[in-house]
Amino acid sequence: MTRLTTAIPAFALGVAAVALTAGCSAGQISQTSSQVAAVPGANRDIELKDSHDLLVGRVSLRDVMVQYSEKGYPKDGTAPLQIRIINDSPFAVKLCAVTSESGTVAKASGGIVPPSAAATPSNSASAAPTAGASASASASAAPTASAVASPSASAAPVAAGGCELNITVPGQGYTQLLPGQLTYLQLTKLTDELKPGVVARGFTFTFQDSKGKSVTSDKFEIPMGIPLTPGPRTSPELGGEHK
Repeated sequence: MTRLTTAIPAFALGVAAVALTAGCSAGQISQTSSQVAAVPGANRDIELKDSHDLLVGRVSLRDVMVQYSEKGYPKDGTAPLQIRIINDSPFAVKLCAVTSESGTVAKASGGIVPPSAAATPSNSASAAPTAGASASASASAAPTASAVASPSASAAPVAAGGCELNITVPGQGYTQLLPGQLTYLQLTKLTDELKPGVVARGFTFTFQDSKGKSVTSDKFEIPMGIPLTPGPRTSPELGGEHK
C-alpha cells in the first residue's frame, strides 16, 4: 500500500511536467509567429479587409531603408530605396503610391532582372527581350521561384486617379525593389541633406487589392542602411619605447 501511495504522486508529477513543457512550446510558437526579424530597415504590416470589414490578408513591408552612402545625399539630390514586400493573402495586390515628407518617391529602372524572377512567367502585356532566353531556365527552376514577382518596367500609362506605380505583388508571394534591379524606387528632390544616422521622414505606402480597394499605411520613418563591409580598423598607438 505504501508503494502505491508514493507511485501516484510521482506519476502525477510526470504528467504535470509534460503538460508544462507542451504549454511552453505552444507559447513559444505563438510568440515566434508574431516576431519581426532583427534587420536595420523599417517594418510595417498593413491589413487587408473585405467589404464587410473582415480581415482577408496582410501586406508586410520588411527591411525598408535608404541605400547606404558614406557621403550621404545632398539636398535636392536622389537617394535609392531598398524595399521588400510580402503579400500574405490569396490574391495579388498592387503597390500604387509611396509618399514621403523628405522628397518625392519615383520609379526607376536598373535593367537587371533578379535571378529568381527570370524563371517566373511574366503577366506583362509587353514581353521583355530576355523572355525567350529565360524559357529554358524556367524548366529547371525551383518550385519556390513562382512565388517571386518580377516588377514590370514597361507598364502601360495609368489614368489620373489610377495606380501610378502599378507594381504587382503575387498572392502568397513577395517582391523585392532593390537598386540595380529591373524596377526599384528612389527618393528624389530631397528636402534636406540625408546623411548616415539621419532618417527619411513621413513615408506612406498605398496598396490596391484585386477588387480595386485601396489601403494606406500609417506614416513612418525610414533609416539609412549600414555599410556592407566594415570600415578600416586603426591600430592603437602605444606610448613610449620598449627596450
